[in-house]
Amino acid sequence: MATQARTNRRRMTRVVVGTIAGLLLLAGGLGVALSNDVGNDRVAVLLPGVGDHWHARYAVTIDGADLEIFPASEGDIHSHGDGLVHIHPHSDATAGDAATLSSFFASLSGELTDDALRLPDGRTFTAGSVEIRVDSEAIGSWATYVPQDGDQIEIILTIGNG
Repeated sequence: MATQARTNRRRMTRVVVGTIAGLLLLAGGLGVALSNDVGNDRVAVLLPGVGDHWHARYAVTIDGADLEIFPASEGDIHSHGDGLVHIHPHSDATAGDAATLSSFFASLSGELTDDALRLPDGRTFTAGSVEIRVDSEAIGSWATYVPQDGDQIEIILTIGNG
């Protein structure tokens, strides 16, 4: 009888431990998914941390013609003049949801808001003349978008509205 009781306790312990582990994994996964939602249109974004080294490729077209890549710039979210957004946060101030496309354009002496884009050469385009796509999907919150490692970002500009 004592052996049967021990066997039952072991089974019960396994069931309880397994249930708790499963609930913790579920809660952890849900917490990560919710904490990474920074207002981007895409689901399940990750946020770069201090010490991360991410890259997103970008291309800019104006009325269908490719614009030359942006020159090298300074900062934790910057360009090396190679067609990539380099995301290398060195502090909490530039990590997480602060590592935005807006920060990238600021490093280039340009500006990006959800209403307009000013290129490093000073040309300005308004919301009606700017479309930003990530991996071929249009996004709406440009300024707060946090580029993901490996993203393909297309900035499509048209002249006439801007």
